[in-house]
Amino acid sequence: MKIALIINFELHPPWSDGIKVFARGLFDSIVKTGDAQVTIDNLDNGTKNYDYDHAHIVYPTGPMTLMKAAKRLKRTTILKHIVTPAVGLRTAINTNIFYNTVGALYGTRLVKCFSSEFVAHSYFMRDNLVIPPPIDTEHFIWCPKDWDKLFCILGESGTKRWLNNIKKSDGGLVLYSGPLSKDRFPYIDVLNALKHAKCQILVVGRFWGGLNNEAISYVNDIVSYARKIGIENKVSIVSRTLSEEEKIILINCADAIIQPFDSKLKNIAVDPPIFLLESMACAKPVISSKSHSLNSVVRNGCNGYAVDWHDPEQFSEALSNCLSCRQIGTNARDTILQNFSINAVAKKLRGMYDALSR
Repeated sequence: MKIALIINFELHPPWSDGIKVFARGLFDSIVKTGDAQVTIDNLDNGTKNYDYDHAHIVYPTGPMTLMKAAKRLKRTTILKHIVTPAVGLRTAINTNIFYNTVGALYGTRLVKCFSSEFVAHSYFMRDNLVIPPPIDTEHFIWCPKDWDKLFCILGESGTKRWLNNIKKSDGGLVLYSGPLSKDRFPYIDVLNALKHAKCQILVVGRFWGGLNNEAISYVNDIVSYARKIGIENKVSIVSRTLSEEEKIILINCADAIIQPFDSKLKNIAVDPPIFLLESMACAKPVISSKSHSLNSVVRNGCNGYAVDWHDPEQFSEALSNCLSCRQIGTNARDTILQNFSINAVAKKLRGMYDALSR
């Protein structure tokens, strides 16, 4: 069986982009299906005799790039991976119309693969085929805390505030890593929740436009609010894009991971979020919001908690339970092994190929 992974970007480090991480995991999962001969290709190379084309195309050229696939669709099946939720009603409707039009022309030779049920529903489409983000569970594993390496990583950051607070942590260390924006890290809600909890928080942020004046201003806003409510001794902030090795060290030094996304979250590359899944693979309990597919991945009291961040007591109770019950972290890893590991996704793909070949 010959299979092509169609992408319009370079598949190499750094792996800080969820779209690239998804593509790498998808490639590894296709290889893991068994007897497949897998090639990385692009639609500009013309028609080739593949049995299946997995198309993972980055917006904004994604839907329009499929127009180049007309010749390929006559002799192969294209599996179009849709991993980013719709942003706005117009985008959802236009995308829905596009796929319905192409689907009417090519029928079962164009198959939509969603990364989650939420992504499918955001475009008003069915979720009958979900291929979730594959996670390398041999790489992302639990390992002992290495504080020396952690401080070495954080010390190299360009912007940093209150790093010495981490050394005072005796009530657990909570980690947020990801973009610093109001929809991804609503700092007022997070810091208000933290005020009533016996823990420290380490915020490792990055910015969509790099470290510019607006980004520095956002960090200063977080610092000012922490001082305003009197918890500056519980907060540490750095601005840094992490390598995968650094990410694993960081995750394993934390006692719990938070993903406090706002309900109006717009800018997310892959749903469910890659970092959340990688953290769970390291046997870390996660405390998230109920946004997007988080409420279906995170099961309260089992592998973490999905809480209302406007209610500080919910976070305090969730954190206390996560720190006192090691089984929650174990269950988090089991969730990834069973549903998101490369082996689990390979099994899904194998079943899909078998169904399509009938």
